[in-house]
Amino acid sequence: MLRSHRHSPFFVLLILFVGLSACKNETPTANEKTPFSQPPTNELTVFENGLYAVTDEGLYRRPVGDTSAEWISLGMAEKEVKDVVFLTGDRLLVATRISDFGSGIPSLYLSEDGGEHWQTYMNNYGGEEGKYTWVGDMTTPSQPSDTVYSRVSGSTVVRSINGGKTWNLINGQWDYWGGFASFLEISPYHKNNIWTGGSNAIFQGYLIKSTNKGKSWEQVTPPVSATINDILLNPTESDSVLAATGYGIFRTADGGQNWQVAYKDIDIRTMAHSARNPETIYASGKNDSGTLFFAKSTDFGETWQQVQIPDAPSGIVVNDMISVMAGGQEVLYFGTNKGVFSYRPEEE
Repeated sequence: MLRSHRHSPFFVLLILFVGLSACKNETPTANEKTPFSQPPTNELTVFENGLYAVTDEGLYRRPVGDTSAEWISLGMAEKEVKDVVFLTGDRLLVATRISDFGSGIPSLYLSEDGGEHWQTYMNNYGGEEGKYTWVGDMTTPSQPSDTVYSRVSGSTVVRSINGGKTWNLINGQWDYWGGFASFLEISPYHKNNIWTGGSNAIFQGYLIKSTNKGKSWEQVTPPVSATINDILLNPTESDSVLAATGYGIFRTADGGQNWQVAYKDIDIRTMAHSARNPETIYASGKNDSGTLFFAKSTDFGETWQQVQIPDAPSGIVVNDMISVMAGGQEVLYFGTNKGVFSYRPEEE
């Protein structure tokens, strides 16, 4: 998922955070850079022991945990790929970046043979006239699945229950141009919960949620004038949520009615649960020095450690990160503006 720009905050009185000023800095003992240094990577995902890199120059795959393996191109190299979901029957559905929201440019492509061949696959995506074909993001409640949710623009969300053959609105309208999507998430621990956010047409952040699979929606935006880049739900409590923004992380214990600052003064663009222990979480994005880093919390955002990763090039922006288990060891993968990097954290 692509992350958006930082914007100026308005000032509100917030409960004091437990965060960066109390963070313990940690120096990692090892860092592995993958051989895939370009192109810019927008999203990372894992499916059936394959690590998939969604990039500005197509879709790539390699085995999970094997940092020496070559990346295999799955085509679409002439497209800026934004997202991929895995359908039943070895099918892949890809969303690409297009230049115009309302001109009917194809943005969805289907492969029925694991990425060997691709075809445009718009069907009724874009409404009756097929005009509004912008895809902000896609997600599924499980992998593989023929139920696919897509963020169009603004607060518009659509759903397909047949792998993209037909699409139905579940929030907003096809022709509503109201901003930019940063993410669309279904919690793996609370699958009735769908969260989406980003920035509106005047670049102010907003966040909406559904707790009933999209039947109804509620706006629960944190009190900050910045793009909402990502969210993370507590594995054991669906009302306990973290929201990543251009000015740090906000935390709510009541489903978004009230928010507190949890991590301050840093542009956080992505968060992830640990594959070893989902109560441990990670966050990353862009810091002032442009170095590769992540922040780690073992208490769902109350306290943090910041980890600086050495030997990476300067000017790094982390667009996405995931945690996987490989050979009994946890591996963090970072999808950045300069390709994919990996790091093996020490066991707790």
